[in-house]
Amino acid sequence: MSLADKVRILYVENDISQSETVKGILERKLGADYSIELAISYPKAVEAIKKNGAKHYALYILDVKLKDGNGIDIVRMLRKSKQDQGMGYNGYIVILTDGPFTQVKAELEGVGIRKIEYVMKPLAPEEKLNEFVAMLRKIAGKKDSLGNYIAASDDYLDGT
Repeated sequence: MSLADKVRILYVENDISQSETVKGILERKLGADYSIELAISYPKAVEAIKKNGAKHYALYILDVKLKDGNGIDIVRMLRKSKQDQGMGYNGYIVILTDGPFTQVKAELEGVGIRKIEYVMKPLAPEEKLNEFVAMLRKIAGKKDSLGNYIAASDDYLDGT
């Protein structure tokens, strides 16, 4: 399978040890249909998005607390690209947080991207990672005729 046919994921996490471990496990469990790119800092994530374009990735996995930025700012940047260029991000975002979901949800309320899932860190033990992988398989979709990523099931986040 060529890279163009794979479901591409940008995983932004500044804990290098944890991110490499989780990336390796996700690659093994998700299989060859997925390609996971790791950005270990806010500037690296912004660089990858600017270089490849927001639509390059089917899914973003973003840690809220980065040493040099904020995952919420990345969500705002993805939304801004949608407004400014008419070609912004339409896919799903998974927010990783070790704090209360309500606070993070409140910060993202007016951003205008409805396809956001929240996951509590850390992503270990094994059964939690298995649940995370199952969720990623459900929400990471394929491309539509215009080249936009669409969810395998847009109803997933609505609880249906």
